Amino acid sequence: MASTSVAAASISGSGFNAVAAPLSTAFTLSAGAYSVMLTTASPGTGSNKYQYKDGKLRLTSADGTSLSSYLWVEDSDTTGNAGTSLTAASAVVAQHTLGTTTANFGNFRLGDTLSQTVALTNSNFATTNNFSEALAATASTTGTASVSGLPTVGSPLAQRQSTNITVGLGTGVAGPVSGNVNLSFTTEQGSSAAPGPYGTSVGSAAIIASGTGYRPASPAFSTTSASLGRFHVGATNVTGTITLDNTAASDGYSEGLAAAENSTSGGASVVSGLPTVASPLAAGGQRTVTLGLASVANVGVGNAGTVTLGLDTSGTGTSGLAAASIGTQLVNVSAQGYSGQSIWQTDGGGSWGDFNDWDASGGTPGVDGSLSVNDTATFGNVPTNPTTVTIRASASVEALTFSNPWLITQPQKTPAPLAARPLARPVVPPPAAKKQAQATKATTGPHKPTQHPTYALPS
Repeated sequence: MASTSVAAASISGSGFNAVAAPLSTAFTLSAGAYSVMLTTASPGTGSNKYQYKDGKLRLTSADGTSLSSYLWVEDSDTTGNAGTSLTAASAVVAQHTLGTTTANFGNFRLGDTLSQTVALTNSNFATTNNFSEALAATASTTGTASVSGLPTVGSPLAQRQSTNITVGLGTGVAGPVSGNVNLSFTTEQGSSAAPGPYGTSVGSAAIIASGTGYRPASPAFSTTSASLGRFHVGATNVTGTITLDNTAASDGYSEGLAAAENSTSGGASVVSGLPTVASPLAAGGQRTVTLGLASVANVGVGNAGTVTLGLDTSGTGTSGLAAASIGTQLVNVSAQGYSGQSIWQTDGGGSWGDFNDWDASGGTPGVDGSLSVNDTATFGNVPTNPTTVTIRASASVEALTFSNPWLITQPQKTPAPLAARPLARPVVPPPAAKKQAQATKATTGPHKPTQHPTYALPS
């Protein structure tokens, strides 16, 4: 052991008198053996003269600090001859040493479990007769700090032994968090026969726990059943969009959102727009994601597939933590197919290019390039009033079919507004027996108007 300067010494307990040198003056303890002369007080009378007596020699260092090394002294004489049977037993109270007094957890995600082990040692030195005491500890905490694994009075830490205590910190709050673990230590009886008393305080210490919490990203989709729109049967690589939001609070303590295509079915895919781990979608942000289908093969809604997205919370630009999975999302992708064999469905005028003016399964005819080479347009029994339909200049159909009595006029060279106007050349309706016969315009090839003819139905 290192040398220790002792400024004063005193003895406490019953039945002992003042002591002689070297306790009357300052002295230095260094490694080695020491002899101290103690005298007991006069014995009592009657049964008291056989009373067991003990005391504790207390040493005080030069700076006034009470040292942790005590000398236990016993007078076990039972004959009444005080001081003739002194036995000295050197005992060392417990002494604590902590591996650290700080537990800095750095950045963490809300919901994480944080713990750090701290070594606690009973660092008192052994004596020749093994009279060294054990260490116990109790704790109080502040903030969100916690501790477990402390040695107790019933199971103290023996001399020169170490154990790991566990310091924790709560993770329910975003932003900087901290707390203290305040430890109080007592000296207790170990495996030796040191005579006590026990439970005496031998100091305290504090461990400061701290860290900064970050919220994981929070994904939200505008829809998980994405309809890409209406497309002519035979179309390939059709696309549509949805939006992806990171709804985590944008206060500087939320992580970014990343997504990746995990698996697909039915020809569905992600075309573009997914945020990545390296470039995540910031809290409060929104991203447009383009989805696709490889082909539209069927009339109606029988064109469908799925995309499964893997979702991660990314610490890039925020917490610095590695990306972590926050689940998956299945997105259904569909497209409505139409045949181009179209029937006018509006009882009144309209625009050729307005899909809603035609039956859903036929769609808008003649507007899909090479896919429309076999398209047809039929004006049947739905219109009951004078009707004007403006044909798109780019429309190309194989046939225009009229299954009602129709009056057809061509626009003037300088056309007036395309409303129903006086018919220039009335066409006499066919006999009643032939009302259902079709009048077909352009039976030899596509009708490609250079102007905007109008088709007017009588009341």
